[in-house]
Amino acid sequence: MRGCYFAFMVLLMCACQESKKEKVVDMDDVISIPKDEKRIKSDPANDSLSTLISLIQAEKSGIRISALAPVLNPMFPDRFAPSKTRKLVLNPGKDSVLFCQWVFKDTIRTKNAFYNWLDCFGPSCKSIKIGEKKNFQGDHMLLLVNDTSITFVSSPIKIDSKSWLAYFEKLKIENWRLILEQTAGGKAKWNQLKKGEIETLKWIR
Repeated sequence: MRGCYFAFMVLLMCACQESKKEKVVDMDDVISIPKDEKRIKSDPANDSLSTLISLIQAEKSGIRISALAPVLNPMFPDRFAPSKTRKLVLNPGKDSVLFCQWVFKDTIRTKNAFYNWLDCFGPSCKSIKIGEKKNFQGDHMLLLVNDTSITFVSSPIKIDSKSWLAYFEKLKIENWRLILEQTAGGKAKWNQLKKGEIETLKWIR
């Protein structure tokens, strides 16, 4: 009897794992173009899209999105109980862009998550100090931090930071205390946004 019960539990766990496979959403399936304006359908299955990516604002900012897929694997900042988590792969394929955003209740939680992430960044758990000119990862990267959120953009293709900043400005996500940029194979550049202009980092640990 025990053997039958164990076999049943194994089959149940396998079925659950199969149901969690990532699903790619094609933009043609979720938008229509009635008057030269793309609109997101009010389909509950597309809630992750409508709450995270505004296609109109993204395209106006110069960010192309042809398809997307949810990111199911946990990442380091997920450990720090964010109030909201948004993780997507945009344009799955060779031109894919990983877009993640963690929103926290206050500045203390945000800094705690960010500093701990710097102590163990990426699969190799690199330890990085604030302001250190170091290579974080192999791909291009844009990392932004304000008082209540951490936003991470990573891609094998070059990231247009100005387009992303313009996009966030349209969504009223501003007041970046840290703007960290790194090209593939290069070293990180630490900046902050002050009066609309990017300046060298002055936010210290």
